[in-house]
Amino acid sequence: MRRAHRMATHVDFYRQGLGLYGQGKYEEATEAFRTALDVKPEWLDALHALATAQSKLHRHDDALATIARVIELDPDDPFAYTSQSIFLQRKGLIPEAEAAAALGEVPVGAVIVDPANGAVVAQAGNATLTQNDPTAHAEMLVIRLAASLLGSQRLGGLDLYATLEPCAMCAAAISFARIRRLYYGAADEKGGGVAHGGRFFSQPTCHHAPEVYGGIAEQAAQRLLRDFFQLRR
Repeated sequence: MRRAHRMATHVDFYRQGLGLYGQGKYEEATEAFRTALDVKPEWLDALHALATAQSKLHRHDDALATIARVIELDPDDPFAYTSQSIFLQRKGLIPEAEAAAALGEVPVGAVIVDPANGAVVAQAGNATLTQNDPTAHAEMLVIRLAASLLGSQRLGGLDLYATLEPCAMCAAAISFARIRRLYYGAADEKGGGVAHGGRFFSQPTCHHAPEVYGGIAEQAAQRLLRDFFQLRR
């Protein structure tokens, strides 16, 4: 009597992914982990493994999106927060915020990244005081710089990272520039325009809304802001 073949389970695909990862076959491992997650979307071990494989392929934006999903499922996950901080430190985001603070500016940094190769296209920190310009928020400056460097007002396909939730002005600029994804750290209940306030991307007058991932390296961003304002009390 012929034995029926057992259907592959999410555990089988996960184990297959681990084996492929161990062989340095990161592309194939990514696909295996994704297949496991198609069956069990909230499996933290598979999400951890997927993020690690994505980072090996230098797909840091995808890895950060995966890590954001981990934090959504488990806000206390230490792996996720450590990974976020490492990625953003490498991209220069936190150093930009620290440099702004050193000049007396509110410590907010922003970078624009090409997700195709992980390269930083432009980076900037707040400069409203040093430039005597109330519009010189980090996000505005980094968009202007990237547009100038690339010779285009449209930055479609690029991702913007900011340490703080963008205000309504910056959210509008992000929309006009056609940014692909927005990643931000600390929420801004008083001045934010994405998840708070006017929620620009949710308005009918918004013609382009990027994918949004909040809470990226939130603890590091909050610490910078807290330390800055404590010194000025």
